[in-house]
Amino acid sequence: GRIKVDIKKGYKINIEEIKKLETKYLDDRNNLSQEILKNFLLEEFKIDENEINGDKIVEKVFPNKEKYEIFISHSHNDKKYAQKLANFLKIKKYKVFLDSEIWGSADSVLKEIDNEYSRSNNDERYYDYTKRNFSTTHVHLLLVSALAQIISKTPIFIFVESDNTISFSVKESEKKIYTDSPWIYTELLFFKLFFQDVSYQIVNESYDESEKLNIRREINLNLLKNLTAENIEQTIKNYFSKKELYS
Repeated sequence: GRIKVDIKKGYKINIEEIKKLETKYLDDRNNLSQEILKNFLLEEFKIDENEINGDKIVEKVFPNKEKYEIFISHSHNDKKYAQKLANFLKIKKYKVFLDSEIWGSADSVLKEIDNEYSRSNNDERYYDYTKRNFSTTHVHLLLVSALAQIISKTPIFIFVESDNTISFSVKESEKKIYTDSPWIYTELLFFKLFFQDVSYQIVNESYDESEKLNIRREINLNLLKNLTAENIEQTIKNYFSKKELYS
């Protein structure tokens, strides 16, 4: 009989391991988001004066029809390390999706929409708070839906561990891991849902008081297997060779 092979796999790698990889950083001047925004005109997405076609914006700004082999989840503050990891894998001929490549698109699209629709009626130099909240919700949900589709279709999920993505409980008796990033939390949640592992839990919400607002969420990384600079190439290679044999 055939050996059962997992359809999807999840891994985690620390940025200290990424630093050891023998490859160059990617040139950020030619990233996906900048290419997308070169020809972005809000006018082409308008249905009428007060309505925009969200499906067309997703198709243009957050394209998800292309098939990827590896999804890299990371903090925007660790972008250069995530790019280095992506470059290492791309050199090995894997199709890699970097979530940060669409962040520039999301922020720029939101600014375009706010400039058009979220100005204050009393003073156009300012944005209206309620209108701004409404537009932000819409654009972020467009982004979330695009990320969900990509993660659901991508067989390998790699999470970049760093001080920017995780923190640990201050109580020595607790072995809990948290993230302050709503996007990291969402991507790990999608990983749990689409990779269908019932033992994986993301629970309990708490609030961390500091100078800026952080909403801390507990996460569980036990489902993600460890990658190192030494084993990453062989591990990914083994996954795809087994997948081709037994899929």
